[in-house]
Amino acid sequence: DHTLIPTITWLKDSGELPNDGRFTVDKDHLVVADVWDNDGGTYTCVANTTLDNVSASAVLSVVDVPNPPFDLES
Repeated sequence: DHTLIPTITWLKDSGELPNDGRFTVDKDHLVVADVWDNDGGTYTCVANTTLDNVSASAVLSVVDVPNPPFDLES
């Protein structure tokens, strides 16, 4: 129904997104710039209208480059 205007809300781990400028919400998508280890978690997009709401979630896992090997023998 084109008369229903959805309100989009993004959540991280069921709470508000961190307010540090790295999170950008643009209409229907979320961008996380300069990802840190603690950015991992469950992100949820909630769309609300006057009639109903719907949500979808995704888990973000942040994986760092492993440390180089040490104590090698040849």
